[in-house]
Amino acid sequence: MRSSLTTGLDLFDYVEQQNGCDVAAPPPQIPCARPAEELPDDFLCVAQVLRHHVGQGDAIKALEIAQAAGIHLDGTPGSRARRVRHLLEVHFTDLSFPVCADSTGYYRPENADELSHYHANLYGRLRAIALRISTLKKLARIAGYEHAGHTRWQANPPTSA
Repeated sequence: MRSSLTTGLDLFDYVEQQNGCDVAAPPPQIPCARPAEELPDDFLCVAQVLRHHVGQGDAIKALEIAQAAGIHLDGTPGSRARRVRHLLEVHFTDLSFPVCADSTGYYRPENADELSHYHANLYGRLRAIALRISTLKKLARIAGYEHAGHTRWQANPPTSA
């Protein structure tokens, strides 16, 4: 496998050559975390679409990404949008640029403020989830459950007097 970093063939040139996504070619030499040849074609097309959506004001919804990337699956809008979300979740570390998401859609941050805002949003959600887990554990113990490791719980056996 040739690495896009060592051959001069960048991720998006590879997409254009292999898949013919209906997206204008971006500037050359955008590195990819893994060789483009190792990534799913539909992810490469999604990345190609996202490359052109810079700034929150130019955010694009998952279904619009699917349409632009040529993702069809069973043809239902929900399945195509789910596929895009799945690809971005699974291959997030394979992107060569940061991607933000909010209610307006997905976009590349235009500046440090957009990136900082998204990072703070993620961190706030992480803190809220950690607090919820901690509270769940405490209340589960009070209700008589015993933590049996990782995500498993079991009822406490009755204690004899």
